[in-house]
Amino acid sequence: MKKRTKGLLLITVFFALGFLLVHFFFTNSDALLLDNEFLITFVGVVLGISATIVTFIFSSTEKIQKVISNLSHEKNRTDKINKIFKTAYAELIEDSSFIFIIFILLIICVLFSAIDIPYISFPAFMPKSQFLDSIKIGLFLNCIFSISDLFFSLSNILRLVLYENSTKQ
Repeated sequence: MKKRTKGLLLITVFFALGFLLVHFFFTNSDALLLDNEFLITFVGVVLGISATIVTFIFSSTEKIQKVISNLSHEKNRTDKINKIFKTAYAELIEDSSFIFIIFILLIICVLFSAIDIPYISFPAFMPKSQFLDSIKIGLFLNCIFSISDLFFSLSNILRLVLYENSTKQ
């Protein structure tokens, strides 16, 4: 529960930061970071990379667990290392799933920007374009954070196997 609360807080902070950036720094929508094509391409490429990483680790799981079991003859230590590996792998899947959700939300945001719904009005201090730009920046910042978390999880898995393998010799 604590991890989920921390995650929701981070997501909220990034969306608030996106609002502040758009409100104070991106006064025109011509910035490359706000371009729909750039954002969809960027998040799509990141989604592909994250899926590749998860697939790579999944296909190597048996080999990694074999290396881990050969490292230590202590059952307790091997179980601890396997638990760390499973936690890191679950983190990879979480990050990839979150990037997929960001991709879907970005597509919805782009579609919403192209549609004019007459019954929805925005306040004067936050027009529709600025509201959507804030969401786009928030999604971008969340995607950047997920990328960093994804790569830290991957490096932890690799470090776990490499470190444990080097201490054996």
